[in-house]
Amino acid sequence: MKEFELFLMRHGVAEEWSPEGDRERSLSEEGKARIIQAARGISTLGFKPDEVLVSPYLRARQTCKLVLDGVGLELEPELCSDLIPAASPAETVQRLLSSTAGQVAVFGHNPNITAVVSKLVAGHDVSFFNIRPGTLIHLQIMEPFPFARGPQTPHAVVLGVYPSEVLETIGRGMAQ
Repeated sequence: MKEFELFLMRHGVAEEWSPEGDRERSLSEEGKARIIQAARGISTLGFKPDEVLVSPYLRARQTCKLVLDGVGLELEPELCSDLIPAASPAETVQRLLSSTAGQVAVFGHNPNITAVVSKLVAGHDVSFFNIRPGTLIHLQIMEPFPFARGPQTPHAVVLGVYPSEVLETIGRGMAQ
C-alpha cells in the first residue's frame, strides 16, 4: 500500500483585481500579513514536505513562498498547471496520487482545490464545503484505499482542517 501525507492550502486573501489579469492578482497586504502569521502556526503541524506543488498564479506562488520561508524550508516548488482555478479535479488528483514523496504540499485556488479535496476524501468532486483563503487541509493518502465501497472510491482520510484564523492564533502563541 502506498501512503503519504498531503497538505493542501488555498492562497491567502488576494487583491480584487490586477490590470495584468487574474493570473497576476497579488496577495493583499492583509493577506500577506495573515499568511506570515499562519506560517508560524503551520510550523507546529509537522509540515516538512519533500515535494511542493504550486499554481503558476501569482497569489498562490506568494502564499507558497511566505509559508516555506515562515517554516524555514528551502525547497524549490514545482509550478503545476493542474492547480489553476479551472483545472480538472480528476487530473489534479491523478497528478497528486503519482507522487513518490513522503509528504507533499500543494498551494492552489478555488474551485479546484475544494473539488480536489472532495474527490480525495469522498470519491467525487461535488464540493460539499468551501475552502476559504489561507485554509490548510491535512490528509493521509492511502492507495489503494482500504475502506473503499462502491463506485466512488476515496483516496484519503482527513487528519486536520485549519482555517487561517486558527493557524494565525497558533502562530501568535508561537511568537510570544
